[in-house]
Amino acid sequence: PGSTGGLATPIPLKSQSKQTNQLGNFTWRNTQTSMPESEMDQTEGGEPVLSDRVLVNGTVTPLTLTTGGGLRWSEGISHRCLAVEKEVLGFSTEGSRIKIRAVVESGDGIGCIGSRGARVRKSFVFEPLSSDSLRLWCQKLQEYIDSLGRPKRLFIFLNPFGGKKSASKIFLDDVKPLLEDANVEYTVQETKYQFHAKEVARTLDLSKYDGIVCVSGDGILVEVVGYAYYLYGSYVSVA
Repeated sequence: PGSTGGLATPIPLKSQSKQTNQLGNFTWRNTQTSMPESEMDQTEGGEPVLSDRVLVNGTVTPLTLTTGGGLRWSEGISHRCLAVEKEVLGFSTEGSRIKIRAVVESGDGIGCIGSRGARVRKSFVFEPLSSDSLRLWCQKLQEYIDSLGRPKRLFIFLNPFGGKKSASKIFLDDVKPLLEDANVEYTVQETKYQFHAKEVARTLDLSKYDGIVCVSGDGILVEVVGYAYYLYGSYVSVA
């Protein structure tokens, strides 16, 4: 992408600095945009990894990603923040824009300090002011998400008769959208009869998956976990 978001004149970068950044279990060195401290959001989530001006709702504002996984910006007089590890599912690019897909507390917005409430899916759109900035933001966001060790491939057992016959609706309304927002690949196996899940588990190549999800009542879970413990013992982790 090479668009500058429709701006007649891109805002020039203030300065360039080379430094080594530590994030998760790896380190990288790069040339990145730096901003005056007076313009940089004072974060509590570690040192800034990347900070640059972006468009948010038509207004230019500083956006900062920290080593602690905080994504912070301002909207008017309000300071906004997202915890990448706990709230950000994934992101995608739409032309010159970055669309962050997250799960946040319900309300009219998010803030660094606020009351807890029900969690809802919500998207946030940032528009870097140059194609180089867009590429760098995508790179650093993906590197941080990858450092979290999240599952990328899941096998899902779905029992349409489980949970008072609500399992299929739960999967379609709640589970599937979250997996797609997080860019998780998945295979769905609908169970047809008792012990069907156990039969499938016996022939399943678990090396192809990072985990197994059961959308069902307790019966399918017991079948799958019981067989997994039989094969792998204490190496099995149940959440």
